[in-house]
Amino acid sequence: MPAIPKRKSSSSSGGAKAAGKGKRGGSASQKQRRRGMSAGRRGDSKGGTSAEGDLAAAQARLQDLRRLRAAYVAQCKRFVVEPLPVVLRRIDKALQAVEDIDKLVINNCKLSPPDTHALIQTFSGYSPLTALHFWVSELDAQSLEVLTRSGTGSPAALPGLATLHLLDCGVAAGPGAHRIREALVASRTLAALVLDHNPLGTDGVAAVFAGLGSAGAAAALRTCSLRYCDAGPDAAGAVAAALATNTTLTDLDLTGNRIGDEGLVRLAQALCGNATLRVLGLASNNITDREKVLPPLPAAGAGDDSGIAAGDGGIGSAPPAGGAAAPRTSVTYLCEALGTRNRGLGRLDLRGNAIGECGGRGVAEMLRVRRAAASGRRAEPLEVLVSERMPAPLFEEILDLDDAMVEMARKAQKGGGGGKKGGKKGGSGKKKKK
Repeated sequence: MPAIPKRKSSSSSGGAKAAGKGKRGGSASQKQRRRGMSAGRRGDSKGGTSAEGDLAAAQARLQDLRRLRAAYVAQCKRFVVEPLPVVLRRIDKALQAVEDIDKLVINNCKLSPPDTHALIQTFSGYSPLTALHFWVSELDAQSLEVLTRSGTGSPAALPGLATLHLLDCGVAAGPGAHRIREALVASRTLAALVLDHNPLGTDGVAAVFAGLGSAGAAAALRTCSLRYCDAGPDAAGAVAAALATNTTLTDLDLTGNRIGDEGLVRLAQALCGNATLRVLGLASNNITDREKVLPPLPAAGAGDDSGIAAGDGGIGSAPPAGGAAAPRTSVTYLCEALGTRNRGLGRLDLRGNAIGECGGRGVAEMLRVRRAAASGRRAEPLEVLVSERMPAPLFEEILDLDDAMVEMARKAQKGGGGGKKGGKKGGSGKKKKK
């Protein structure tokens, strides 16, 4: 009998197929693993490159700092002075942390011209240095000349200097003030200048602002502070002239001077045409509530759109029907300017002045006008700080108006100037289907 051929087992056939699939599947998984390993190697390569770059940058920074320390010691020997311990400590601290020196603070030192020369020559061309602070450190006219000439933005001097503090350094009218003026005229990088507690007087402050108002001067200056510099009413004329032409200054602090009512009138006139100033500090400036005969505000020039629309109910232009005009003081005059002509100021500090009921009513009325204008986005919200030298209900009303202004400013900043989130003005919400 012929042999019957055996049928192939389905299980063995299925097993072979499964084995084939498994083999192909293993091959696929191996490919995936190889791809993952390759990607991992590429990631390690990138990470290694990044780490190597960071290490190289740190080593270069250490070399720069070591050269900086050696250069300072050498410059001090050159100018026959002892190195200032505060400078050596700052460099050593940067060496320990392996960080650039972006700010240098000189505190409680008497600097001679050789001291200043050694310091400036050391940091000449060191671009990471952006802030130079001298606090309660006496600087004579020659030292100030060396310092201010270094801060003109010249690549050979201090190329990145953006902040200069000369706090209680004995800078006075005459050569010292004129050095500051020259620096402002020449500077292209200085963004913040602080001259607090220097005996500049009226003439010195006027000289500084004459430089600020020069054509093309202080192209980068945003903040200027001259607190407690003994500036009288006549200095306000130079300040007003600078504000009338300067288009970069946003923060000005004249706290603790003697601007007085006469000076406030001049500043009010300047604010009529200024669209850039956001913060003005006039606390403790001998401003009173005395009534005065005051000139009308300057007429708006052709194309001047800095004012608030008449529909907002500007103040001070006409008395109520059948009534007498409200008494005019320097404060109400300022409020008239802020309520009708200026729409950019966001914070005004009048604390420490003798502003009573008359001035307080002017402030409250002006704030109501500004609140309406700010609600319609025709002016910036304005916060006005005053002292409690007026009737309590009036003082409380000003506080409430200030709170409303601060909240409006907060919402505007949070919203980035857009409308309601997801609304028509915001543009991010979906339109409803009809």
